[in-house]
Amino acid sequence: GGAPRLAVSDDYIFLGGRDGIVTGYSAGSLNIKTRARLQEGGGKLSGVAFVYVGQSRLLYAGVHATVHVLETPSLQTVAKLRGSSRAPVLGMVCAAAESTDGRLAFSSENGGPSVHIWDTADWSWVTRVDLSAGGGPALHLAPLPSGRLLAASTELGRFLAIDLEAWPPRCREEGGG
Repeated sequence: GGAPRLAVSDDYIFLGGRDGIVTGYSAGSLNIKTRARLQEGGGKLSGVAFVYVGQSRLLYAGVHATVHVLETPSLQTVAKLRGSSRAPVLGMVCAAAESTDGRLAFSSENGGPSVHIWDTADWSWVTRVDLSAGGGPALHLAPLPSGRLLAASTELGRFLAIDLEAWPPRCREEGGG
């Protein structure tokens, strides 16, 4: 299965739709409280690939090759994390996560496949960690509470541990599922 299109915070439930709309529901009443249409590529609508709520209470939503970072609950855009000549995002985004201290954001994409690291202070691209060829893209990302490792699982069932204390960060452990 792919990355989740459902995320929860203390007060809201967020659903990423196949129509490119993120909807926020009140966790108490389950009423729709907020919506945002996410578009990329000249206004062409595309489905939301995943949603994720970080420790900072920001919502990360993937559409095409862009991770939209949104305030909650308003769903106002904070940043768009995407490739450039300096930040080589080569494919479609698959997942996102945030470090436990909120200083770093992580996104994965299927073009490398690779995991990208972003600085949340100014949303600048920091680096990328290339994943092994043939292992598939990382569909799930989870930082360990210590902040030292980023765990990932790929679409082909591989487990990865990315060492965030090394510089540049590197994939320290790989295993089959």
